[in-house]
Amino acid sequence: RACVCACTDPDMLNFYLFCFNNHTSTLSSNLSSQRLPCITAFRSCTLLLTAICILAVDFRMFPRRLAKTEIHGTGLMDLGTGCFVLANALTAPEAREISIVQISHWFLKKQVVSTSVLVGLGIGRLVATEITGYHGHVTEYGTHWNFFFTLAVIRVFAALLRLTSVRCYWGLALIVGAAYELALLCFGLKSFVLHGWAGTGDRADFISANREGLASTWGYMALYLGGVELGRCRGSPALTFWLWRLLGLLFMNAVFWSLLFICQILVDPVSRRLANLAFQLWTVEQSEIIDPHQDFCVVHFIWCVCGACEPTATRSRHLGICLLDAINRNALLFFLIANLGTGLTNLVLDTLSTPSGHASIVLFIYIWGLCLCMHLLQSCSLRHVSNITINYFTLILDIHFKEIAALL
Repeated sequence: RACVCACTDPDMLNFYLFCFNNHTSTLSSNLSSQRLPCITAFRSCTLLLTAICILAVDFRMFPRRLAKTEIHGTGLMDLGTGCFVLANALTAPEAREISIVQISHWFLKKQVVSTSVLVGLGIGRLVATEITGYHGHVTEYGTHWNFFFTLAVIRVFAALLRLTSVRCYWGLALIVGAAYELALLCFGLKSFVLHGWAGTGDRADFISANREGLASTWGYMALYLGGVELGRCRGSPALTFWLWRLLGLLFMNAVFWSLLFICQILVDPVSRRLANLAFQLWTVEQSEIIDPHQDFCVVHFIWCVCGACEPTATRSRHLGICLLDAINRNALLFFLIANLGTGLTNLVLDTLSTPSGHASIVLFIYIWGLCLCMHLLQSCSLRHVSNITINYFTLILDIHFKEIAALL
């Protein structure tokens, strides 16, 4: 929205014209950064919002309109899994265009390790929920399947893709998404996912028991490929490139909304359970994956034009965005701790009968504890960020809680 405000406000337009006419030398400035602030902010805020919602939804005070939908429709929590897949795709090796020659000696080992970790987490979650009797919606992924298994399959798919010469990820995303949508609507896959083999909703075998998770994985694969293509669109670090990119992103916004509108009316409504084409388009748009890029362009444009570019000598000591950077660097660990914290809270408390005031305190302690873990982990790691301060830490928490309070 920063882009829209910046481009429609008369004073801002006058400022742009002034900059172009009087400070054209600044257009050669570089926005060189190996870790783009817009991507860090998107990944971290997605994880923070997801962590808050997965616990908040268990309390009565959480508005049901923000919870996950059963079949068709949209809610705030329907964005969680899609945004997480997109966030991972933005910084994946495919998005960073690391040559297979560069990674051939450790590529296989790293992929096996990362996939094994995800499979292990999936099995661990399955065992833990069975032992503790933790409530879960079977219609979300199935009886045994969970989101960690979906991530593992996507990781294997991406690893195999890296061994090929395919680099047109947008094209592949369209092929996978269209083929999956065709299977849903024309070959009875949608009916099977919603009603089972015989139309009675039975879950007698492994495939029918986990049909939601197995089918939706294809939709998430298409979403991942689209995210990789977006992550590759970094281009030149020159300021002129980002100015043109700003216009391109505005056009992309219009295209995605148009496609979503057509898909909703003529094809099939948004369904997180199916991860259909409409869901993929809606996730890309609603996740605000474009807005952080727009914010990045506007902020850095003003920053550079005003003569506030970072000196070359200090760029190597760029310290990131404190708490957000810490969460971004440890995304999977943060997500795992959030799931453990949610499960532990539900075992200790009867969340459905907890008053709103007590629930707010529990949520504050929960998210504060999560952020404290990331703060300590970042402070003690080799990638130490020396200027993470308690004041900034508290400020970020306060901002996010105000956002959630506004939603509630």
